[in-house]
Amino acid sequence: MTSLKKQERRSLDVKFQVELLNAVAYIDKKTNLPKTRLGYRYLETKYKQNTEKMKGYSELDCYLDTHDVFNKLTENDFGVQAELEFVESQIFNNPLKRRLSLKSIKVGNNVINIL
Repeated sequence: MTSLKKQERRSLDVKFQVELLNAVAYIDKKTNLPKTRLGYRYLETKYKQNTEKMKGYSELDCYLDTHDVFNKLTENDFGVQAELEFVESQIFNNPLKRRLSLKSIKVGNNVINIL
């Protein structure tokens, strides 16, 4: 048996300055549960690409298992600077893999907590 200390995994908080591009609310066809896709891009110029197949910024997505975030965001929250805070943790059944989960969204003075 493994002790609780061996089962504990270290997690890190990671914050990114982003621009929220869009939010899409939908119902998952397989589970029939509400979900949200949040589109964003990094603001830092070091993430700008200039390759043979890509120029500019990549649009990134984050999928959430709820419509709560979609309902709390307003039209004015898009196209402006925001801060996404992710929690990085190991997957217990595969300790070599790590998972990023969205913890909170901060737009101006408005903070939307997810976890």
